[in-house]
Amino acid sequence: MLHLCKREEREKMNRKFIDILFAALVFSLPFGYIPRAFWQTILGGPYGHDLISYPIIIGFLYTAYCQWKYRDSLIKCGGVFKKFILIYIAILLISLVWGLFNYPYYDQILNGPADQIEKLPKALAIFHGIGISIEEKTMLEIWMFARPIKGVLFEAFYTFGAAYMIFCWYHDRVQRAIDILLKVTTADLMLVAAYGLIDVCYQNGQMWAQDALIFLNPLIHADVLMEPTALEFHPLMFRDAQNRSLFLEPSYFGIYMAFAYPILWWEIFRSQHKIKKAALWILFSIITFELFLAQSRLALAVNFGVLGLFVLFCLYRYQKEWLILITSLLIFGGIALGGAMAFLQYGQVPSIMADWTPLASKWIEMQGSGITKGDRDIQADDYFKEGLGSLSSNYNGVHAGSNHTRMKVMKTNIEIGREHPALGVGTSMRVAYLREKLDNDQGEEIRQCNRRVDELGGLRGGYGNLGDYAVRFAETGFLGLGVFLLPSIVLLYRSKKFIFDKHMESSIIAPMIFSLLSFVGVMSTGLGDGLNFTFCGWLMMAIGYLYLKELKNLSSSH
Repeated sequence: MLHLCKREEREKMNRKFIDILFAALVFSLPFGYIPRAFWQTILGGPYGHDLISYPIIIGFLYTAYCQWKYRDSLIKCGGVFKKFILIYIAILLISLVWGLFNYPYYDQILNGPADQIEKLPKALAIFHGIGISIEEKTMLEIWMFARPIKGVLFEAFYTFGAAYMIFCWYHDRVQRAIDILLKVTTADLMLVAAYGLIDVCYQNGQMWAQDALIFLNPLIHADVLMEPTALEFHPLMFRDAQNRSLFLEPSYFGIYMAFAYPILWWEIFRSQHKIKKAALWILFSIITFELFLAQSRLALAVNFGVLGLFVLFCLYRYQKEWLILITSLLIFGGIALGGAMAFLQYGQVPSIMADWTPLASKWIEMQGSGITKGDRDIQADDYFKEGLGSLSSNYNGVHAGSNHTRMKVMKTNIEIGREHPALGVGTSMRVAYLREKLDNDQGEEIRQCNRRVDELGGLRGGYGNLGDYAVRFAETGFLGLGVFLLPSIVLLYRSKKFIFDKHMESSIIAPMIFSLLSFVGVMSTGLGDGLNFTFCGWLMMAIGYLYLKELKNLSSSH
């Protein structure tokens, strides 16, 4: 009996710590690209520069410790996850070996910039020093195989591994995970809204807001300077009139909201307190107003898509509580859109930026030059043409450049994948293929990317993960992309019988609906951007599988 009591006490303490760790993980989601002093450089890639790397690392270490000591921390799941992760890593490594075997650009690498292979001469010297003769090309092949392995392993465990870890934490207490997710996300959204209002004042040309952002932004982001930096493809935070709130880029704001909107709707849906519900509707309106002012094509497209899916579901269910919710969302969203249009027309500084001068300072200069309110008018009139309209491939508006670049790189990645359909060209090896296919006459941003590749070499320069699925197809082929998508497909397929069951009570089906909306919204951003810019997709994959397990248990009990 004493042993049992101690075990129950230990489990309670463990669970309390896990709850704190999970809350920290959820809270960290908006804070990407933190100051360099806090980077986890050992992780590299898109993982070490985000605040969330800390709770994930602590989570892995703690879970591994508990598994070693108590042997009951990991859920076996019939060995399914273990088999999946081994197959996934194996395919990535096979793809890498196959890509190295067929790689036609070794001479370019050896004769290119020396910085990209700075460790190769040292490795050759070590082998020659111990009497082993090895050709430079052979050593390059070995080095190019070893170089991406860390990234392959870290990505596997950062994505599917971390989702599995969260599943193990909460497999027998799903509701606790949901409560933490909703409360912490709502708190994050309050911060997003408050910070976004400072940005709104900055967009209005108020000097105090400019001073506040100049002070605060470097505290939460790396490389936020008043001049062009290494982040040359990131619009710097002080030079234009796009609302970013806490995020480095307006598009990142949109990606986070694709995750957070359904969570906020979920909290509104379940709230029974009138004052709390009214406050949540105000929060929704403020954030939606700010998101419209972000003027991000990706943000608009993804979040309109999530809203459209929710409208279809509400019409399918055709129940009073769902219809009231979606009608309210459309009304408050329409009010926020009207407010954003009015602000663009009458409140925002004209977004005519000719230099790197901060917006409020620039506005003082523009007023001194005789620019009046009339110069703002085109901003509201052109909002949708310059926003959603620019998503069209044949659009030639002012802001079409980045969209054109994104589409061109994505199409080229798909072309590379079609030429190497089974296993792709190998992880981290597509840059040289892209450089061969992308000409300098295809736009200014393409020329900038090509120049960086020429200066840094095919192993250090790059074109970014513009369209994550296209990148994976190019690097790992149909096999790699198919295995990567398999957990998402299984989750959606197994959820459909519950989603379309009209006999299930709204309170029971709501967590599944909102979590899947969030998951689909975030994962859809992989069509035009990188999935690993945020951990939101992997978090919601864990929540989706957790609630799927809960629904299966409920069905079995009934």
